Amino acid sequence: MRLETAYGGADDGVMSDVAVTVIGGVVILAVTGVVIYLYQRSLDKPGGREGLGQVGDMFGGLIEVFNPGEARARDGLSPRRDSP
Repeated sequence: MRLETAYGGADDGVMSDVAVTVIGGVVILAVTGVVIYLYQRSLDKPGGREGLGQVGDMFGGLIEVFNPGEARARDGLSPRRDSP
């Protein structure tokens, strides 16, 4: 007796599409986790965070679009912070 799939093809003994998708997803998540772990370890080394301050305010102008009142208040307070 030969098994047939729902779409009429014969089962040739290879892994099903669901199994390949699940295994592929697990592999992608594992690789992503390892990359994040290694990246975090590289930041903990001496000099690992050099240059990160340059992108710290990358979306600073975007806040003015969604909350202009907060941006105006921050701009108004900045001269006070700079004065002695």
